[in-house]
Amino acid sequence: MTRLKISILLLVLTIFSCKKKEQNIDDGGLISPTGKLWMHLHSFIGLNDIDTYGEDLVGNTGRKIRLDYGQYFLTDFQLVKLNDEIYSIDTTIVLKTLKQSSYLLGNVPVGNYKQIRFKLGLSNYYNQMQPTDLLSGELSDTSMWFNPLSFDGNYIYFNTKGMIDTSKDLSNKMAFFDYRIGSNSNLFNIEMPTKNFAIYDGLISYIHLKGNFANLFNGIDLTNENNLKLINTSENQSKSQLVERLKQNIENSFFDFE
Repeated sequence: MTRLKISILLLVLTIFSCKKKEQNIDDGGLISPTGKLWMHLHSFIGLNDIDTYGEDLVGNTGRKIRLDYGQYFLTDFQLVKLNDEIYSIDTTIVLKTLKQSSYLLGNVPVGNYKQIRFKLGLSNYYNQMQPTDLLSGELSDTSMWFNPLSFDGNYIYFNTKGMIDTSKDLSNKMAFFDYRIGSNSNLFNIEMPTKNFAIYDGLISYIHLKGNFANLFNGIDLTNENNLKLINTSENQSKSQLVERLKQNIENSFFDFE
């Protein structure tokens, strides 16, 4: 066999070997077949899919909202099988931006699942990192730092700003809002409702979700200007009632299936 043929054979064997390792999970010596799981995640205001920042859109209560910015981190994904077995994807990070809606969660064991869970914010694995420690670059987005000029060890988990109608009679009395939620104590636990889905060997599966920014304001007195701003780490502690209300809204009604 010529040297050229041997090189080509080795290259083919290497390609197929890598592909096999990528598609299967070694579970204590037992090789489990897997499929790729992607998440589609869109930003909404009420029934309106947000195409661009700066649009005046109406939420489900008839209140006008303009989103000028909206980003957040998602980590610690868990998938619950029909038999209640849990598969964790704890080294996947998602920085949700308006421009990007598709995110690869990882290779997942084949099977039937009934629920997805995750955290909004940075798990301990990522929160302790310096921005340059993560080669994929999500932590280097300076808009997700409380000090955008020089990282001081504090990441923003949920960052949104814009304008909202603060009047009780929906008369378009618009005011500026700015929420920057972060720090270890403000990690959100999201449990999506039960919805069956399956992962097939070697195939791609999708979960379609949406984040509704209109539901962020449920139960908040918008006539109080103090309830419209949360911009630094000290306010994340001193405005505990506002933070708790925002956490409840995000955990209970911000996410839904699309």
